[in-house]
Amino acid sequence: MAIQGDDDRLAITAAAGSTPFSAYVQVVARFSDGTLSQGSGVMVGANDVLTVAHAIYSQDHGGWASQIQVTPGRYGDQKPLGVFDGSQISTPLEWQNSAAIGHDYGMISLDTDIGYVTGWVEYGHADTPADLVGYTLSTVGYPEDKGGNSQYFSQGTVDSTTTDTFRFEDDLDTMGGQSGSPVVYNSGGSDIVLGLVGHELSDHSQNIVVALSADSVEQIQTWAADNSTERTLNGLNPSFTGVNNATDLQIARMVELLFDQQLGYVVLETYRKIATEQGVEVAASTMLQGYSEFDEDSFVINQVISNTRLSGEAEVEAVSYLNSQLTAATTEAARGKAVLDAGSILAGLTDNAVFGSYAVAFNTEVTNSLAYSVVPMHSDARTVDAAVSGSVLQDTGWMLL
Repeated sequence: MAIQGDDDRLAITAAAGSTPFSAYVQVVARFSDGTLSQGSGVMVGANDVLTVAHAIYSQDHGGWASQIQVTPGRYGDQKPLGVFDGSQISTPLEWQNSAAIGHDYGMISLDTDIGYVTGWVEYGHADTPADLVGYTLSTVGYPEDKGGNSQYFSQGTVDSTTTDTFRFEDDLDTMGGQSGSPVVYNSGGSDIVLGLVGHELSDHSQNIVVALSADSVEQIQTWAADNSTERTLNGLNPSFTGVNNATDLQIARMVELLFDQQLGYVVLETYRKIATEQGVEVAASTMLQGYSEFDEDSFVINQVISNTRLSGEAEVEAVSYLNSQLTAATTEAARGKAVLDAGSILAGLTDNAVFGSYAVAFNTEVTNSLAYSVVPMHSDARTVDAAVSGSVLQDTGWMLL
């Protein structure tokens, strides 16, 4: 990686912590021999980071990296979305066996679905690399000669190709630390990752980008599918969230049912503490007691129906169920449990003929709420667009906490 002619790189500043630049990540890896290396990568899924294989597997340094940390949208000392540990890393066997340049790509799986906060970038491939000769591609990464902790943008025109690389002779300026930076093509306003910054020729005359192929795209998709089993619904890394994620899930469901909001870190921490010390049912009843409106069963029911967008047969069944459960609840703890149970039941009805689409939308909103709320800097509750297309959010005029 080298500067080709004039240094045309541009610093990404205040926007680094916001989409789309929040999806571009700094990758720091420690290897078993003690070597510490820094590279770049890009979010390509809820918990999927695409980077080069040599950033996470090096025969020279003992094979697999023993520890990996990923920082999205870093800008100098600012880490607006936090730092996340890699829980699983993958590279092709061809890279492990022979360091073949066409197989210099890999994936870091995160235990935290931070991609719902950062956003992610689509990826694909050209039929052959030669199809891209003359096209302008761009990249964002963390070059070490600029400190390694801030994003820089560069672009260039593909001058030549091989079967598995794009080559740039006079632009696409990159330096060490940018290994793994995504090289993207803007297609109709949408960025598509077509390659990864990888190497340079020994005489520094060309910057070399590893071109994604049909085979590598298929492999990346397989890795992403393998590391996402139940992750979307079942929450986040317990070592990161600080408590059993089942508790977080119940709290987020309760807030979604009653307030139709992403709860934010402060609210999550408040009710986590109550749940840890007294139980999640007490946390739920405390939430209900915080607002006089919830003293009326009819108001609770109306909130749940409105915030889950239930209608028709689903609404009729839900109203009947909630009426019976709340009427039978003789204590505040029992009322809290009734709402908690309603959330758990709805979440499990994804295959139900009546409630299926509502359950899927509810689970999506709860997952997005958790992904937002576990980030300490996301202190405030917020209202976002609903997961159900065409639905209208209720404006209650009051906010959670």
